Amino acid sequence: MNPRTTIASNADARLIALCNRFTDLEHQKRAIYAAAPDSVAGDAHAAMAISPLHQEQDKILDLIVDIKAVTIEGLSARLRMIMVFGPQCIESPSNWDDYMVGSLLTDMQRVLAARD
Repeated sequence: MNPRTTIASNADARLIALCNRFTDLEHQKRAIYAAAPDSVAGDAHAAMAISPLHQEQDKILDLIVDIKAVTIEGLSARLRMIMVFGPQCIESPSNWDDYMVGSLLTDMQRVLAARD
């Protein structure tokens, strides 16, 4: 099963859809920045272009945080969304908390990937 597929009968269907939308918006933002000229003007133009996408992400994130995952699919969708950002706690942990959270996230990613 495609992990991005929203299953209507899944108890976490709304959470999965919101996580997918949040991730899609993040990819759109990155594409805009990647296509922008490497200049102050290019950065300013890109910032204006991504502003509505970022505002939508803010609204979606509030909803996502309020929803508690109740299925493996919901947990997996939340994890995929988080991993798009390559959390600092994974890439360069600065304290024990980051180190432990990063370890947990990478373990979850490995275990959930093995289920697919």
